[in-house]
Amino acid sequence: EFNTKTEEIYAKGKVSVISSSVTSYSPETVFKQKERIIIMTGKNPQPQVIYKQEENKGDYKADKITFFLDKRKIFFENNVSGKVYLKD
Repeated sequence: EFNTKTEEIYAKGKVSVISSSVTSYSPETVFKQKERIIIMTGKNPQPQVIYKQEENKGDYKADKITFFLDKRKIFFENNVSGKVYLKD
């Protein structure tokens, strides 16, 4: 759904967001165009972020994940877990 008044896109179901270094999955996602943030929420399954850039890799989950696109930052909230994969 796209709300023209708030300039927000709402998606529900098996939502995937893909960029050059991050792929994320979530039951519910909101893209706030004015603020340039993406908010992923859900509990069954939890939102998940898979990060891969050159030799750096990680896999993280949380009840709420917020992407700050302009700052290139990700904030994880509630029941956070993750794995970091190190090169041998």
